[in-house]
Amino acid sequence: MRTMLRAVNLYKLHVQRHLDEVMVVVSKPAHPSQLVALLEKTLEGFSGMQTTAHALIDLAHRATNRFTVMTPFVDDVGMGRIIELFESTNCKVARELIIRRPIPKSLIKNESNLKRLGVSVYDFRISRDEAGEHETFHAKVVRCDDSECYVGSSNMTQWSFDYSLELGLLVRGEAGRRVSIILDAVQSVSIPVTF
Repeated sequence: MRTMLRAVNLYKLHVQRHLDEVMVVVSKPAHPSQLVALLEKTLEGFSGMQTTAHALIDLAHRATNRFTVMTPFVDDVGMGRIIELFESTNCKVARELIIRRPIPKSLIKNESNLKRLGVSVYDFRISRDEAGEHETFHAKVVRCDDSECYVGSSNMTQWSFDYSLELGLLVRGEAGRRVSIILDAVQSVSIPVTF
């Protein structure tokens, strides 16, 4: 029995590989917050959770091939954060931004920064004239290479980062690869934005 338990332990330590690694990230509501006060009093609280802002910067630093930001809502503060993320990537990394029309004013104001950084911008709002609707998105995703992503509720706005509770997941592995496949499909049907 002891040999069998030792073999199981060796397998778990040296052979078994999980397909996915998942970590919860959070943006806390502004103080004073009843929710934050309650969670900080609990045994678990925010323990082991990274902030959304730090998680996204870490993703940008780790990118070796491509770095993509997909956000439906952007304000001036959020655009500043997007520029900071792209600036935090290695200069050899392909930089991509997926937004939806109407083109945010903050993006137009930062046209020169986006050009300087070589950011490819895509608009995923496709008209369905026959139905009088649009195909678009509400997802918030940041991709690092092809198997690591942030997927969560945080828009690229000051409100999302500084005032409201936002939750997301950092996923690495097979789940991250699947999210990356979805982003590739989104880009392939999106319209490149030219300034």
